[in-house]
Amino acid sequence: MKKTVMIALALATLTALPAHAISAKYRAKLERSGCTQVTESNGTCDINKTKAQNIARHPELKAKTTQSDKVMRK
Repeated sequence: MKKTVMIALALATLTALPAHAISAKYRAKLERSGCTQVTESNGTCDINKTKAQNIARHPELKAKTTQSDKVMRK
């Protein structure tokens, strides 16, 4: 009985912990660079560069970036 209670307590503790999809550092890099996870993964955006550098390299990102900025401000 004691073993069952301990296992249930351990499982409850593990499920109560928050699950984050991305780390805070990665999120900050995405915000600084103006990238999304999709544009970063398909190679059209570099998270190690600034938003201005990424837009200069890929002008089509400018429209996507301004649209996402408007949504984020609401």
